[in-house]
Amino acid sequence: MWLAVLLAVLVPLVWKALLSMRASGRRKKFADQLSQALQMIAAALRAGHSITRAIEAVAQEAEAPMSEEFARVANEVRLGRDLVEALEQVAVRMESEDFSWVAGAISAQRETGGNLNEILEQVAETIRERGHIRQQVRSLSAEGRISAYILMALPVIIGIYYALVSQEVMGAFVDSGIGKLLLAGSLLLYVLGGFWMRSVVRIEF
Repeated sequence: MWLAVLLAVLVPLVWKALLSMRASGRRKKFADQLSQALQMIAAALRAGHSITRAIEAVAQEAEAPMSEEFARVANEVRLGRDLVEALEQVAVRMESEDFSWVAGAISAQRETGGNLNEILEQVAETIRERGHIRQQVRSLSAEGRISAYILMALPVIIGIYYALVSQEVMGAFVDSGIGKLLLAGSLLLYVLGGFWMRSVVRIEF
């Protein structure tokens, strides 16, 4: 029974972690593609295309997820949504501060005028430099992240191991009152330790 309860708790958590990892990977790939996408937009603007047509070109020529997000922007603009609002929504959806700069640059150019392709090229250069620094930070913090993953996985692996090889002992431990109390305390400390290690290895940039 206690093994079934453990699995019932772990399966949603593992599934949520997998979804979070996939979403994080998508956002990372989007961030890596952003500089190149801005260069494509600037080139299209220099060729005489409108900003909407430039976005459609990126949606057709770029790789996913950049192409998917820009295709969504193009479709929303066709349906009457404001371009800046659509771009800001992409920034929120992808949790990209860099892309919010793009929306802000286009909004500012609308109000004050100026050469948009030059503005976007400057933004792309800034994003590219930030990307290089971000890669350095990830490399330096990789060891800490791996250590955190191992420390979080060890209690779960050891618990499953003893549940399989010493079922009677583990059953007696879980059925006792002091055992349940210790398990509850251990679970609480496990969660708190996970949040603490996450705050240590997670570097905001």
